[in-house]
Amino acid sequence: MRTFGSVLKEAARLFVINDPLRMAGATAFFTMFALPPILIILVQVFSIFIDPKTIRIELFRGLAETLGEEAVRLIITVIKGI
Repeated sequence: MRTFGSVLKEAARLFVINDPLRMAGATAFFTMFALPPILIILVQVFSIFIDPKTIRIELFRGLAETLGEEAVRLIITVIKGI
């Protein structure tokens, strides 16, 4: 059985190797700059088959469940600015 110290040492080693701060920055960048254009394209493509307003409502509802209401409001603000 491994000791607490060895588990902690291994966790610290993996933390340094995986560089979670860089990954968090990449995730924030993607969410802020890449996601809105992707959402615009999705709405345009699916509006061929379904009412665009319905698509937007369902899409943002799903995003709110995953990302939270505040993040969705920010995404909507970015999309309106494009």
